Amino acid sequence: MYDDIAIFQPLYRKGLIDMDGVNVERIERLPFLELLDLYDEVSNTVANLPDSSNMRGRIFCASNSLSGSPHECIEQNCRLSRVEELSKFSALFADNVLFHNYLSDISPSYGHIPEQDDFDFRYRVVADIHTLYKFKDLIKDGIAQPYMTPKNYCLECFSNQFLGKGYSNRISKSIDKLGSNIYSKVEVFLTFNEVDGYLANCESDENTLPHGTQIYYLDNSIEEVLPSNVIKKLTSKVVYILV
Repeated sequence: MYDDIAIFQPLYRKGLIDMDGVNVERIERLPFLELLDLYDEVSNTVANLPDSSNMRGRIFCASNSLSGSPHECIEQNCRLSRVEELSKFSALFADNVLFHNYLSDISPSYGHIPEQDDFDFRYRVVADIHTLYKFKDLIKDGIAQPYMTPKNYCLECFSNQFLGKGYSNRISKSIDKLGSNIYSKVEVFLTFNEVDGYLANCESDENTLPHGTQIYYLDNSIEEVLPSNVIKKLTSKVVYILV
């Protein structure tokens, strides 16, 4: 049984997972604040670094990418495939693998909560729980162990604290330069229909965008979603298609 594994217990109690897998309908029905509280409960089970006395042999720390974090790509299938890669690696080379508890990134006590309950939030929750559930066998066998950054800092806050004053500005400048480079390699096709509203279909090679294509649902007009400097950079490459 997996319900005796600490990190899964809050999810079992709420009926979000069982022996058959993840209950997506239950996740979608659960109120916004209850989901945030649940993320706190899950994170409380791994609020400290793993006990090294329980580890043996070759110990590895998985990157955010291999641990199925949404930071590289939010698509559920992509996240699951990366955990599958980690599982194969662990079977061959590792006695213990540590992975970051990415649920803590948007929990009230340990991270930064989303601004609103919307499609993106619900999609992330479903993908988070599916991806975490993918670790169940590795955790049960004592190989995979979740961890969190010290002092309740999320990864970004911990980086700011660790690297010191001025780090945020340097990173922001680097991100702006990276963004300019990415925008120059992306073609954006805007479409509109009565059901989905505005859609931005971004196409590039896989070295620029995960899987080469990303589709974004825009809540209203593009001016209300994308910053003006981004729109300016994209103007020469945008093709407007009204369906």
